[in-house]
Amino acid sequence: MPLPPLIPAIIGSIIESAAEQMINRPTPPPVVPAGPVVGMLRTLPANSLVGVMEPPSLGIVQISGQTLSLSPAAQIRDERNMLVMPTSIPAAVPVRFTVDPAGAVQRIWILTAAELEASLQAR
Repeated sequence: MPLPPLIPAIIGSIIESAAEQMINRPTPPPVVPAGPVVGMLRTLPANSLVGVMEPPSLGIVQISGQTLSLSPAAQIRDERNMLVMPTSIPAAVPVRFTVDPAGAVQRIWILTAAELEASLQAR
């Protein structure tokens, strides 16, 4: 069955319009390479304590020889300020931490060498 003459005309018009847009489209802006990645400085609470944390286990953590419980909402952040699971900490690490009103450890920040040095100087 032959196609009505209107259908090929519509298809031809669509193809012609698309080809024209491809030819006459503006040039995209040049790609500018990203500059160096600059890390965000993190501000640790002034009331946080400094210590050395052993790997936590079963809701309990040892920091500088003191056994403390972890708060149910405890957060542990690594040197890049990323949340980490307690089981992913394989060895003792320098930390700053805060405790909640019940005495459970609420927030823990694993320190970089520079943060550790600054923390020890601030004491």
